[in-house]
Amino acid sequence: MIQFMKRFAARSSPVLVLLLLSLAVNLFVLGVAATSWWRRSEASIGEGDRALARLAAKLPAEDAALVRQGARARRAQMQSARQEFDVAVREATAAAARDPFDAQAFALSLAALRQKRIAITDLRIEFYTQVAPRLSARGRRQLAGAE
Repeated sequence: MIQFMKRFAARSSPVLVLLLLSLAVNLFVLGVAATSWWRRSEASIGEGDRALARLAAKLPAEDAALVRQGARARRAQMQSARQEFDVAVREATAAAARDPFDAQAFALSLAALRQKRIAITDLRIEFYTQVAPRLSARGRRQLAGAE
């Protein structure tokens, strides 16, 4: 491979070599950025179950049972919302990669993605507002980070 590159560089103009090198670097950076964005997106959405498990582990036993019970009751809703979010992410990614680029379609896919993210946030808020009143005073203080 290195010999091929040396022969190619020897036969080609320096401008072409720099252009190809620049293209390779740009593609690498784009790949790293896309991977990082995808992992952050997936991690933040998938964090729900792990966050609830960490929360339950810190609470008194009775409060932890309430948190786990509430989470089990909403698991199907959360999984459905996550799947819809994943579809929206794939659609936005496809719209970004489409050639020719359609700015309006991309904007619409991002708006749909935002709505799916809001739906997940709303489910989390609903969960906390329904579970918090049933927690002990100590459990609520721990939930708030005061203890």
